[in-house]
Amino acid sequence: MTKKSLNTPRAKFTDKPFVNGYTDIEKGNTVFTIGNSGENEDIWADNPPDYVKMRCKLSAKAAFPDVTISAGYRTTPSGQDFVMQKKLYDGSEISMNNIVSEVNIEFLECQTLDYQAPNFQSDCTIAQNELLKNPVIYRKVFQIQNISKRLPNYPDTSNEQSEIFTTKSEAHPFAGMYFTGIKLSNIQPYLFYVGTNLQTKPYVKIISAKEAIRENSVKICKDIDVDALSTLEDDICNGKVKFTTDETTYTSIFAQKDTLISDVFTILFKKVND
Repeated sequence: MTKKSLNTPRAKFTDKPFVNGYTDIEKGNTVFTIGNSGENEDIWADNPPDYVKMRCKLSAKAAFPDVTISAGYRTTPSGQDFVMQKKLYDGSEISMNNIVSEVNIEFLECQTLDYQAPNFQSDCTIAQNELLKNPVIYRKVFQIQNISKRLPNYPDTSNEQSEIFTTKSEAHPFAGMYFTGIKLSNIQPYLFYVGTNLQTKPYVKIISAKEAIRENSVKICKDIDVDALSTLEDDICNGKVKFTTDETTYTSIFAQKDTLISDVFTILFKKVND
């Protein structure tokens, strides 16, 4: 028996071809290439990339006013009224090591993404030069206590009230925390509050924004907006870090910092307009 030869293609095209302009496809010699074409693309000047990765570094500033805070308290529920007074930023009550008023992100250089052409570094030279003239691309300014103030003091319900009357105020703005190698998620605001302990001694303490939100151990005063409690990582992931070049704006979407003794890290930006 002779096998019948078939002239029909192995694959059946039931819809439009990949390119509408082509109506005839040679069935016996068709090759589809999937993947990188190998062509170098001018990804900055004529067609700005959708994503840009930057190598950046952190720097910090510490500048605080001469502020005195005070609060009234009692050692027993019906006892004599006393007034505590404390210098807030002189280091006598709270260690000022690693306490800062501002953290800056400074541009260092553009970096090539895995899928970008090898000539990316030369393509972005113009943009890079502009950024180097003004390298600070973001300032995180922490809310601080700017004026001397008397704080309301309330019974501390976290301690069982007995013959010793303990008190605690609401949490108020203090500063930020920063040191070389710190994680981006730990660069955050700190708050302060005052009170009296079980030995009837007045105190001033600080608490991180993360602790204040998660533990709910102290009430946050109404002068502090929730957005003001963000970490630097929050700001980056929420698109608050921006830069514009050639009428194209980029906003931050992600950051990575794995170093322990360095201020250097990377930020990934996404194009938001053409």
